[in-house]
Amino acid sequence: MHIREIGAGTIAIRLPNWVGDGVMATPALRALRREAPKARVLALAPGAICRLLKGLPSVDEWLPLRRRRGLRGSLDLLRTARIVRERNPVLSLVLPHSFSSGLAARLGGGCVVGYRT
Repeated sequence: MHIREIGAGTIAIRLPNWVGDGVMATPALRALRREAPKARVLALAPGAICRLLKGLPSVDEWLPLRRRRGLRGSLDLLRTARIVRERNPVLSLVLPHSFSSGLAARLGGGCVVGYRT
């Protein structure tokens, strides 16, 4: 699948957890918008990053994530996956190299790119 083939579908992108890394991901968001101008971009990130980057024209919807451990963290992951699945993404991009980010993307649906293991 080429990103230009997505059309008006939804692209979910999981941004990094740290503020500096989230800011460094903004060129990727701009490139994504340039290559898929009609797509709806859903960005998933910790609340601080969502608040910081909220005005970016590259993103149509922000989904703030909680960072909890244990059972509550697992329930948060399932909640996030359900919300993403409701948006019916064609493509899910995972920028952080973490199992939970990859799992949430896989459960959220669409073609997952970015987490191999």
